[in-house]
Amino acid sequence: MTTSTIASYVHHSSKRIFVKDMDKSLDFYSRIGFVRRYLVLNFAHYLSLGNINLELWHNQNNITVPPLHDDNGREYIDPILFINVKDIASLQIVYEKIKDEGIEVDARELDNDSSPYGENFSLDDPDGYRIVFRALKNVSNIPV
Repeated sequence: MTTSTIASYVHHSSKRIFVKDMDKSLDFYSRIGFVRRYLVLNFAHYLSLGNINLELWHNQNNITVPPLHDDNGREYIDPILFINVKDIASLQIVYEKIKDEGIEVDARELDNDSSPYGENFSLDDPDGYRIVFRALKNVSNIPV
């Protein structure tokens, strides 16, 4: 893989989400390992977890994210964030640490040998945004 000429100009990437209760969201994200890096007073908080950046903005206009629908009409939450963990053993450790924080974890798919792509677990933040932690397997040349 070659390096893009644009890569030398890019600083970082982030995901912006709109939250109803900033204090509740800050508590949640700190419990899953995010650290607040800086803030714009009364407006937004900027968090990071390793090289993952997340912007929490006050939801002043009651913005909502509509659910997605599959081909059968089933409704589901579109994950806002996929967090790759280096291997399945590390994923288990992260899972245990998050459970120890008292955070409810959905869709536990750990120790799932039938899955060809890896294992994952997901959780929802206070505003219902879905976050998926995953360890990919049978994938090469992808840094995590």
